[in-house]
Amino acid sequence: MSMIEGMTAYGRAQKRFDWGDILWELRSVNYRYFDVVFRTDQNLGVLESTLRQKLADNISRGRVDALLSVSINENCDKSFRLDVPLVKQLTKAACQLTAEVDLDGKLKLKDLLMWPGVLEINSFDLSTAYADVEKVFEEALVDFKGHRLREGSKLKEIIEERLGLMLEKLSSVKLDHDQIKQTQFSRLKRRLAELLGEVAIDYNRLNQEVVFLLQKMDIEEEIDRINLHVDEVKHTLLQPDPVGRRLDFLMQELNREVNTLAAKSQTHELSQLSIDLKVFVEQMREQVQNIA
Repeated sequence: MSMIEGMTAYGRAQKRFDWGDILWELRSVNYRYFDVVFRTDQNLGVLESTLRQKLADNISRGRVDALLSVSINENCDKSFRLDVPLVKQLTKAACQLTAEVDLDGKLKLKDLLMWPGVLEINSFDLSTAYADVEKVFEEALVDFKGHRLREGSKLKEIIEERLGLMLEKLSSVKLDHDQIKQTQFSRLKRRLAELLGEVAIDYNRLNQEVVFLLQKMDIEEEIDRINLHVDEVKHTLLQPDPVGRRLDFLMQELNREVNTLAAKSQTHELSQLSIDLKVFVEQMREQVQNIA
C-alpha cells in the first residue's frame, strides 16, 4: 500500500487534567533532512529526547516545530517553604543592631517575609506530569501524521495526472514518427540535390549520409527512455517506504531526456511536444519537493 507523505502538515491535540491544560501543536515544512525544534517555556528535561525519538520514528524528512502550551489551574496545590534559620539570623541581627545603634522601631513580620529567601512558593513542577504531556503529544502526532498522509495522497494524484498527460503526448507523436522520418528523409535528399546541382551524385553514398543524419535526429531512444522513467515514477509512487529523494532523482532524469528531445526537434510538432513535456516535468518536480 502506498504511503506517500507530504512534508507540509499540522497536527493538534488538547486535553484538560486535574492540575491544568496541555496543548500540543506540530507544524512541518519541506526540508531535505529531518529536524525538530521544541518551543515551550516549560522544562521538558529528559522527556524531550523521548518525544524527539517518537517524531523520528514516524517522520523521515521535514522541519518540525513542536509547540507546547501549559496552563496551570489556579486551585492547583502550592507549597511554601519557610527558611526558619534565616529568620532567626535576621531577628538576632536586628536586635543586635537596635541595641548598638539605638534605633527606634521593631522588626515586623511582613518585613521578615519580604526578605529574599525567607519565604519561597514552590510552583507546579511539570516533571510530575510528564506522562500526561507525553500522552497528549502522541495524540497530536496521530493528527499530524494523518495530515501528512492526506497531503501525500493529493500530491500522488497530481503527479499521476501529469504522467498520464505525458504518455498521451508521447503516444500521439510515436504514431506519427514514421511519417515524420520519411518527410525528413525526402526533405534532406531534395535539399542536397539542389545544393549539388549538376554535379554527379552517388545516390548510394547520398542515402547513407542522409540515413546517418536522420539517426542523429532520431527521437525514438528519447521517447523510449522517457516512457521508462514514467513507468518507474508510477512504480515508485506505490512503494510503502519514503520515496521523496528517489522521485527527485527521477524528475532530474526526465528533465534530461526532455531536453535532449528538444535539441533534436526538427518540426513544429516535436518542438511543441518538447515544450509540453517540459511543463509537465516542472509541475511534477515542484510537487515532488514536498514529498517526504
